[in-house]
Amino acid sequence: MKIKNEIIRNKTVINCYNTPENIAKNIIKRTNTKSITTPQHRNKSFEEIAKAQIEALDKVKLFANILEENRVKVLNIHTSEQKDGNVEKNKSLY
Repeated sequence: MKIKNEIIRNKTVINCYNTPENIAKNIIKRTNTKSITTPQHRNKSFEEIAKAQIEALDKVKLFANILEENRVKVLNIHTSEQKDGNVEKNKSLY
């Protein structure tokens, strides 16, 4: 997919991600401690939430790939890893 150059020129996108299981745990934890639940997570089991996160992460990865194909730099940050590891992995961006 081709994107107009002037829209994306000199841009970097930060993609923060985690495992579907960790995201689901955080959603359930937030629901239990703060009683905050978004409609798509309400009355869902851990497995249902994790499955939905797999689909969401796949869509984000596809979008990031399209951006990279159009010469947009994508900084991928795995939020459960140590900061130093993420820095090392992404030094090639600059």
